[in-house]
Amino acid sequence: MTKTRDTYKYQNFFKKRKILLSVLFISASIIAVMSFYFGAYSFYHKLFPFSKATTTVTQKSEYLYTAYNDIEKKSYNTPGYSKYGSIAFLNDKLIYMQGDGQQIFLFDGENSNFEFKNIKAEKLPIGRDEFIKKHEKIHGTARLKNFFGLRDIMISKFKSFNTTSIFVSSLDYDIDNDCYRISIFRNEFVVADKTKLKKWKKIFSTKQCLTEDTNYQKLFYLSGSGGRIVKYDENNILLSTGNFDGDGFYSSYIYSQDSSNDYGKIIKINLKDSTSEIFTTGHRNPQGLFLVDKDYILSTEHGPKGGDEMNLIKQGKNYGWPFATFGTDYGSKSSKTDKTKNSHDGYEKPIFSWGNQFAASQLIVYKSDYLDKWKGNIITSSLAGKRLIRMVFDQERKSIVYTENIPIGKRIRDIVEAPNGKIALLTDQMGVDGFKEVPEIIFLEKKLNKK
Repeated sequence: MTKTRDTYKYQNFFKKRKILLSVLFISASIIAVMSFYFGAYSFYHKLFPFSKATTTVTQKSEYLYTAYNDIEKKSYNTPGYSKYGSIAFLNDKLIYMQGDGQQIFLFDGENSNFEFKNIKAEKLPIGRDEFIKKHEKIHGTARLKNFFGLRDIMISKFKSFNTTSIFVSSLDYDIDNDCYRISIFRNEFVVADKTKLKKWKKIFSTKQCLTEDTNYQKLFYLSGSGGRIVKYDENNILLSTGNFDGDGFYSSYIYSQDSSNDYGKIIKINLKDSTSEIFTTGHRNPQGLFLVDKDYILSTEHGPKGGDEMNLIKQGKNYGWPFATFGTDYGSKSSKTDKTKNSHDGYEKPIFSWGNQFAASQLIVYKSDYLDKWKGNIITSSLAGKRLIRMVFDQERKSIVYTENIPIGKRIRDIVEAPNGKIALLTDQMGVDGFKEVPEIIFLEKKLNKK
């Protein structure tokens, strides 16, 4: 009898323990999902310590077989999670800045000791932490962390400054007025030490400050920002700006066609006196900007569904958005704002337009002889398409006469040409509300034929 009662107690104990463990597991799962959904980034990483983010850099190699060149693709994981971000070259060294604007690195990939060297610099003074704290309860911490921050970096010399300058475009929070803009910050490397920066100086901000009331749904359309920077001449730079969905469809505002604001435009900024002027109008979300010379400036921009564009940029021209597009409203076969029956008549037409699921990002015009037969070609990167498009542009006819798809298999945020002719890419993580993938730096170089 005693043995049977003990056995019963033993079985009952383990039954209760099993139920308790099941309840704890289910509760932990629910909390994890809710925390992840509502943006509890730190909790997510404490709960799942097997995060792929690591300071140890590894190299992965594979081969791409393109029409004219066999390419070796070398990939290196960055030191942590980051959406957006940008890359540029300082002489022959790659500079990488995370999308949060809080860390900047010099990448050394020339030997087997791959390393991201931390460049000493203050955090980009954009009020990011204050913005997130103010709005995280409604909009989610992870979503705001993912989208509020850096858009582009450019490194160049100008006659106006004695040393090489680094320019950063970023969303910028006005704490006192609870609104945000796109601003450009300038810095310079300490001459004797290329791993140290001075203090950031704000040199430009868009005129109108935006709030969540910009659109009908009272959401922050932070991704519709543009933000690319290029050197125009020794005294001026160009900045692309998105319309943040102020397009007459999601909002009563139509920023791109309104000259009283700086959104949905390409802006020319004078570095000497900090004045600015509208260079072109009618843009939706220009993600790419590249200047060969003043008569050969290219831009890529996100359109609505099936309406991504590549434009030849000419000062004073109107590129149509939202009154002219080859795209359609999501979930529809037409566009409520288009006035041209998807013809673009009456506005500057794109030199190329993609169908659905491409999401053009940055582009370059390749200059080197290093990769045979690519010299002078346009190479455009994509996010949703996870590929590069190599294009042959007929400058006399102002048209694209050939395209080649080059699969990369990753969302590509940025592309730059190295001084030695190699091509560097920065990938971007998947997801809106979470931290799901560590970005990579990818180098495309000639495949060596080993004997």
